[in-house]
Amino acid sequence: MTRLKFNKLDRINARISRCVWMYSDLIGVFDSLDIGFFDWSKMNMVEMLERYRYDAMEVTGLGSAYVQQCRDKALECWLSYDKLYDNWKEKVEYNKGNEDYVRRLLKREPGMPSRRSNQKVSCRFDFRTCSKIVSGGNYIKYWVSISSLTKNKHLLIPLNPSRYHVNLMQNGKFKTCEIKKKGRKYYFHLTYEYTVKDKPNSFSGDFRGIDLGVCREVVTVLLRPGEIPSSQHVSLFLQKERKRKINAITEKIKRLQRNQDYKQLKGLRNKRRNINEYYERCLAKSIVLQDKDADDLCVCIGSLKYIKDKHYKGNGRKRLRKVINNFSYHRRTEYLQNKYNEIGVKMFVVNEYGTSTTCSYCSSQHTERISQSKLICHSCGKTYDADINGA
Repeated sequence: MTRLKFNKLDRINARISRCVWMYSDLIGVFDSLDIGFFDWSKMNMVEMLERYRYDAMEVTGLGSAYVQQCRDKALECWLSYDKLYDNWKEKVEYNKGNEDYVRRLLKREPGMPSRRSNQKVSCRFDFRTCSKIVSGGNYIKYWVSISSLTKNKHLLIPLNPSRYHVNLMQNGKFKTCEIKKKGRKYYFHLTYEYTVKDKPNSFSGDFRGIDLGVCREVVTVLLRPGEIPSSQHVSLFLQKERKRKINAITEKIKRLQRNQDYKQLKGLRNKRRNINEYYERCLAKSIVLQDKDADDLCVCIGSLKYIKDKHYKGNGRKRLRKVINNFSYHRRTEYLQNKYNEIGVKMFVVNEYGTSTTCSYCSSQHTERISQSKLICHSCGKTYDADINGA
């Protein structure tokens, strides 16, 4: 990369940010006028914003394709805010009886998309303004070509992908690109599309139940028609190495905080998150490998969407609250969903309310949790591992 290319990228990035905020401010005006903007369909919103395309082109100096992509980015931000606000409002209505929790919810009202000083906004580029170019050079083999601010001229940006990314680039079809600047570096997020053949799902074949846990990472049980589940159908996943590394990083952060060594603390800012994400991706890959050759399979995983809301401050279980607040159930579910999509198997997220206290043998709820991992059924007299029973 030359200094000239960096300057051109900076100018493109700045103009894109200005264009996104112009459209965002325009949508904010529509919202403040209370003309029912968010009651329309997305197509009607696009048609209304399209009237201001040439004004945005004149102010920012961007091409028509860039302006349309900035418009889509601003619209996406406001639609996301609208969805978050509806969920927050529903949660406030649902917890009306709990004044303490509602008081906390009111402090966490989602904020509207607002402009921040010195912060660039990225948007997705499609084939009109960005395309991947593979060159046969000796040193740099992968390039991205993006449209510059000069007519009929393009910027060639060298890429430095890892071997993992190269395999993805060779197997998929290039769709979109996103440029993000962090510090003095530019990162290109390339999106590739794959076509996967869906495997048959008649709901009469095998079922795999997945139970996400705090002590045990994941427990899965394979249920086959006409067979009683045995130990061979049960899989337990314990990531002791991940917990050991997280505890070591936590102790190091505590020590640095006591010594007020803020320089090293800054370097460890995202360390725990990166370790968790790496091991959770490995976990999802290990689970899906079990079903790689399955023909007729239905996978169900329990939804833990509001588990943190139920364990708010003041419930008297401080240790459990601390464990649950560090429990990334949404990320694990998302990784599993992506991995199962890659092999063509559909995964369903179901409500798991009551599964921990319902006997999986006789469906009775006359049960007792004698410990965190043991469940006894007073109807049939069987004793289960609570996580396996839930799965």
